[in-house]
Amino acid sequence: MRYLLIVVGLIFPIGLATAQTFGEITGEVHDQSGAAAPNASVTVTNTATSASRSTTTNDLGIYSFPSLVPGTYQIRVQLQGFQPVVRTGVELEVQQTARVDFTLTVGQATQAIEVAGAGVLLATENATVGTVIDEKEDRRLALEWPRLPSAGGAEPERNVRIPGSQSGRGASGRNARLREHCDLRYEGHVE
Repeated sequence: MRYLLIVVGLIFPIGLATAQTFGEITGEVHDQSGAAAPNASVTVTNTATSASRSTTTNDLGIYSFPSLVPGTYQIRVQLQGFQPVVRTGVELEVQQTARVDFTLTVGQATQAIEVAGAGVLLATENATVGTVIDEKEDRRLALEWPRLPSAGGAEPERNVRIPGSQSGRGASGRNARLREHCDLRYEGHVE
């Protein structure tokens, strides 16, 4: 029993950490009259990797693609008797639930309606806010960290350890920001 608790204790945080790096694309598919379009085929494709996933809408015309890697996506919706619709340039960020709705028009399957540059998506599915930080911004934040004010006005713990330093606490202040390889500790968390 003790070993089971240890294994579960080790695996559970891994699941939480990976869940914070994905996003979701969801939406509704309707016809021109506003009626739900059940059983429409929806395919989402990551334009950088060409990885794609497919699903069909439910009875209410709703589709969902959870656990998608952040990036730029193309979404294609098809239903017999309607023109296929393709939406390109859908940007998905970390922990974002992007809602992308479609309206199908009656037509032949050989015609396709393509919507490019969908603009900024409004996240209406939940109140989670997230962003993608590139490597350049990550380095800038690491250099600025010692000058950032702490929450609540208290002075944060600044414990900077530089490999090869003589002191147990290492260097601090301006010298620590100049070092490229160091461990920054903020209230016990290694950054």
